[in-house]
Amino acid sequence: MPSNPSLSPALSAPTYDLLGVEMSILTLPEAVRRVLAAVEVGKKGYVCVTGMHGIMEARDDAKLQRILNNAFLCTPDGMPTVWLGQAKGHAIERVYGPDFTLAVLQATQNQPVRHFFFGGADGVAAELKSKMETRFPGLQVVGTYCPPFRPLNQIEREELRALVENARADILWVGLSTPKQERFMAEYLSELPVKVMIGVGAAFDFHTGRARQAPRWMMRAGLEWFFRLVTEPRRLWRRYLLQVPRFGSLVFLDFLGLVSHSSESPEMPPAFRLVGIGYTLFPVLAVLWAMSFFLTTFHSGLAVAVPVAGWSLLAMLSAGVSFFLLHMQTTEDRLDRLVPMATLILSIWSLAVALGAGLALPFAVVFLGDPVAVEIARFAALLTAIPLSTAIGALALCCLVAVKSSVQPPIASCQAGRNVSAPDQPISQPPRS
Repeated sequence: MPSNPSLSPALSAPTYDLLGVEMSILTLPEAVRRVLAAVEVGKKGYVCVTGMHGIMEARDDAKLQRILNNAFLCTPDGMPTVWLGQAKGHAIERVYGPDFTLAVLQATQNQPVRHFFFGGADGVAAELKSKMETRFPGLQVVGTYCPPFRPLNQIEREELRALVENARADILWVGLSTPKQERFMAEYLSELPVKVMIGVGAAFDFHTGRARQAPRWMMRAGLEWFFRLVTEPRRLWRRYLLQVPRFGSLVFLDFLGLVSHSSESPEMPPAFRLVGIGYTLFPVLAVLWAMSFFLTTFHSGLAVAVPVAGWSLLAMLSAGVSFFLLHMQTTEDRLDRLVPMATLILSIWSLAVALGAGLALPFAVVFLGDPVAVEIARFAALLTAIPLSTAIGALALCCLVAVKSSVQPPIASCQAGRNVSAPDQPISQPPRS
């Protein structure tokens, strides 16, 4: 089923899920063809040209995630979205906002398709109209509107509606920043008499020369974000320096099955891959632990073997509890279950060091002597003490919170400035293709 109920399946494109956002699987020519087909049959819809920034914004905003998933098309604007789609076996290409703009305008040259430019600073939309009409003779740009840097008031809404209606526009191009343009299109789709809205972000500024585009080789290499960060550091430093590492981390955790694909549902998918691997390895770890204990006891005595074996056992138990929490936890804390994941990493680190020390001690005793073996044991204990103590403390806190929440009736709470429903109240999911 298409995400947007007003559009037929023949017009919508197949999608793949990327951190909860349904990305359209298509190429630039196919995206142009689908937009023109929607205009021809008179179906209403909006197109979101979405990259990493839009996806990360949707991670923290359930309403924005629904807006993206209800779009007629949600095209891959950045190379990471393309690479991840191709890694899943999809025939997908980048549909870059500025290129998409030129391709649609060129395809409607000398055609009865009427365009309206909305967005940009004062004079940008009018300048874009002039440049595009010069570049594509026969193109019909029937109106422009430069909105204020705030939501439109009632008078301005009526003025915009009258302009669009009198212009009889078919396609409304929205040149605002993400997520403003997505919210605008979702809100005004039913209010404005246009067939298709397309949000293209900075395309207005690029095509009027107000902003510089990255070289094509940087775009192909996925480095356009770095170019924009260098050219506009004051405006974009927070977006890229914070979101790029977070995006990469979430993609990795998603591969492990540890990330919710809904920014509003408390239901978390079981971490099947990681939990299955972990439970499969526990018997192997138990055998290694037993070998380490007996070998260390035989060569170094119980005084050395017991502490090393004890740390190893605690690390295995800590990792097991972390696996259990990742598998069973059903509440999303907006950090994608960061605490159990962190305790799991700390536990695995401690377990690896302790088991490694336990297996190395017999050889150290044989080849290097008892004093060296004792120092190895002390050093291993030092390396594992702090991370393992931290992991055990965090797990104990998690278990305490879980016990307290299980004996209290669920109540509605407010997090991050928005209402969160009680756990026993189902939350509707956005439709998916």
